Amino acid sequence: MFYINIFTEPLFYIIVFAVLAIVVGIVVFFILTSPTPNKTGWHNEITCKLTEANIPHQLIKSTNNLYDYELIIEDKKYLIKLLGIPSYSEVQINNVTTWEIKFGAGKNPGKVQPFKRFAQGIEGFMNLVTKQNEQRVVILSPDAKKITKYINECEIVFVNSKTNVYNVRVINESDFSLFIKK
Repeated sequence: MFYINIFTEPLFYIIVFAVLAIVVGIVVFFILTSPTPNKTGWHNEITCKLTEANIPHQLIKSTNNLYDYELIIEDKKYLIKLLGIPSYSEVQINNVTTWEIKFGAGKNPGKVQPFKRFAQGIEGFMNLVTKQNEQRVVILSPDAKKITKYINECEIVFVNSKTNVYNVRVINESDFSLFIKK
């Protein structure tokens, strides 16, 4: 019987090193493409914009873990969920709780987005029951290139701040038109 000790073979160590390098590369890739929203930058910017427009407001960090902030303007309360997405992403809303984030094409117009993932933590916020004077708002950080909502299998609409997405408004972090009425 012929016995080979694989731990003394150099090929074994090369294979182990290659597998570890691939695993580390995948982990680093997912860490880099899963950003968290810039919560302080948005907080300061909305406060400045509302103050410039002479709109009395109150911005409170939420105690509810389903959303991040409560913005109170006059008698209206906005429940704000900040959703971090990769730069130059497209957001596709398939149904109430399934939001697909497509990314990886950069700022090249017309290029197909090679990567996709589903938004995490949106389900609880979308199922949140609100009072009459409350409006749920999802703010995408950084700005998405395109936001679309599927109506059915062959119809889509482009989403802006006036579009009702299952009783929620979806806006980019640089779009304050929902809060500032002219």
